[in-house]
This record gives sequence, structure tokens and C-alpha cells, in this order.
Amino acid sequence: MASARFFPRLVFLASLGGLLVACAPGPIDWFEVSGSVARPGARGIAFPVQATFALRQSGTVSAAVVGPTGEWSLRDPIARRPGEVHQIAFDGTIPSTDGRERTVLPNGAYELRLRVIGDTGARDERSVPVMVESVDGVPLGLDGPRLSLAAISPDGDGVEDEVQIGYTVSKEATVEIWAVSERGDRATIQGPTARNPGAYVLPWDGSAGGRVFGGKRLPDGKYAIAMQATDRAGNMRYREAPLVISNGGIERLEIAEVTFTPTRVRVGDTLRARIRVVNTGETTTRTMAPSPSSVYRASESFSDRRDATGSVIRPEAGAWRVGVGWQGATQELPLRWGLAEATVTTIAPGAEVILDVAFVVDLPPNPAQRFWVGIVREGVGLSGGRVGDRVIEITP
Repeated sequence: MASARFFPRLVFLASLGGLLVACAPGPIDWFEVSGSVARPGARGIAFPVQATFALRQSGTVSAAVVGPTGEWSLRDPIARRPGEVHQIAFDGTIPSTDGRERTVLPNGAYELRLRVIGDTGARDERSVPVMVESVDGVPLGLDGPRLSLAAISPDGDGVEDEVQIGYTVSKEATVEIWAVSERGDRATIQGPTARNPGAYVLPWDGSAGGRVFGGKRLPDGKYAIAMQATDRAGNMRYREAPLVISNGGIERLEIAEVTFTPTRVRVGDTLRARIRVVNTGETTTRTMAPSPSSVYRASESFSDRRDATGSVIRPEAGAWRVGVGWQGATQELPLRWGLAEATVTTIAPGAEVILDVAFVVDLPPNPAQRFWVGIVREGVGLSGGRVGDRVIEITP
């Protein structure tokens, strides 16, 4: 359909003591529309009515659509200058107050209105009739995000490393999920994904792109987990929920130095190891009992160790410990210690600790018994391999 252009009229009035006074033309220079029918739909499907206009003087411009049940703002007041061409699109949907959602209007007759208040105070308005047609009248519902945790610590220790993001859509829609920091930085969790009606759960580990893309972990802070659903009719729904990320980053401990003394022992003697451990990771690491001052027998195992109350010390998933192993041992690093005494449970990034551990050698005599040290993340495994191999002579 050909566009229609509307020009202002000059109106002359006789008044003010017989003087002929001409009313100044309004702020709108010209106004035209591309058609009279708007067909809502998702991006690439919608067929909007384009309203194009220019001003002859600077002013504040707003636009609205008026229907049988009310008036809805299409554009908040915004300053515009003369000599520039501007455009407003009406696709049969109306935005929410915050602009994050859109709702399709029912089929029917409406009026598109352009209002301008010039800098001089002069007011001007243009209106054109438009029809909304071919509407899918089924509303779009979005429930979520439902978060399994209010805070996560994505440090890979197996404790609150990820959150389950649940949501439900009422009809076929494309759903996108992202995290927004307090500074407004945005990280994708789930790109635009077509969903059928139903409930969904997405695990997220605090990284940009999540498990699928394995992006970098986000900095610690407060975030909004935001989601947007859009259907083919043009409806758009937005929801968000708060989430705190703390202690995020890569955990990494390295053994920098190992010394065994003495190098020759008798069965029943005590062998000592000095171990220097450095936190070379990005986040604070967690440790557990027993303390380095605890003395083992080589015939014992960390899995049999008990605390002061007599309870077995069970491995805590994600906790770091050092251990001693040897050739012929029945398990990996049978003797394990925490990285600090009981009063300290974490090691900060960049920090180092020196541990002095000891155990009674009740192994069979061996002229060349090989010992080593390792660092283990409970529930994950050995990190960095064997370190500090040393041959110790065990005599009867």
C-alpha cells in the first residue's frame, strides 16, 4: 500500500483589536505511514506499520496506540531536532512499562498517535487509523527462573558449585537465559533455544556459556539470572531472580618442595617429610583433618583415621590434603593430612604453607624403598602427580 503523507494546515484568525494574526504552524513538519495494517509476529515474521516524520522545530516526541480498551505508550517522550527524519514502528504489540516485555493486541481497529511538544510550548499531534490482523490470541506464560540455590561457589570442590535453573513455558517459544552483574555486564547462560510447552531445568556452573561452551568463570558478586521467552505471535516475557557468586575461579595447589629425613631408618623408626605447598589458583581452597601434627603408622590408612570424638574422619568432597605414598602400597597416598592445624581450614590464593608430617615405618625391610608425596582433592583425585620421589633404606 502506498504511504500517506500528512501536512499541517495554516489557519488564520481575525482578532486582537482587528489585527489579522496567523497561528504559527505546529512543530511537526510532515508525517507519513507505510500502510494501515499491522501483523504481529516474532522477529522476521512481523509486518509492522512504519510511521516516519520530521520536525520543523525542536521538541519532545512521544507515540501511543489507542484502542477500544485504552491507550498504550509506544515511545516515552524523547527530544528530537528539526531537519532529521525519524521513524516509529508499530507491529501490533505494546511494550511493558520497563520495555522488557511485549504483549500482542487483539485483532481490531486502533489509532496510532504522534504527539510533539515544541521547545516553545506549542503542541502538535497526528493520528492515523491502523488495523491489527492475524493475531494468535493464545497468551504466553513464563514461570521462572526457579533457582535451587541463592548463592554458589563455583570452585570445583563439589559443594554448591552449580545452580539448577528451572522454568516453565506455556506454549512454543524461544527462550534465552543470561546473567547480569551489578555493573550491567552480561554473560550468556543459554542462547536462544526453541522450547515446546513444559518445564525445563538447566544446570549452571557460574561460567560464561555454562557447561556447553565452558567459558571463563564470572567474578564474585551479585547477579540477576534473567530469562526472556518470545513466541511466534510476538509476545515477549521477561523474568529474573537474584544469585550470588562467591569464591569463583580455578582451584590449584602445587607442591613446591619435598624433603624426606632421614634417608635410612630401622623398622619402627619415624620417617619425616617437610612439604611446601603453594596456592597457585584463583580462589581460596578448603582443607580438612587430620592436622599435620597427627602421626600415622605406615600400616594404617587415612580411611581408618578417627577424630577426637572417636568418629571416623570421612573425606570431604572438594577438600585438599597432602599424602605420602610408596612402592607396593595398597592404595594411592594411604597417609593423608590436612594443610593446616584444626584452627585453619582454608588457604588463600598466593599463600604457601610448610607442613611437617611424620609416620612410623612398620614396613618390611627394604634396601631401596621408594617414597613420594602427592596432593589430592578428595572426591576428584590426585592433582599434579607424584612429587619428591626418594629412596629410603629400611633395615631390620
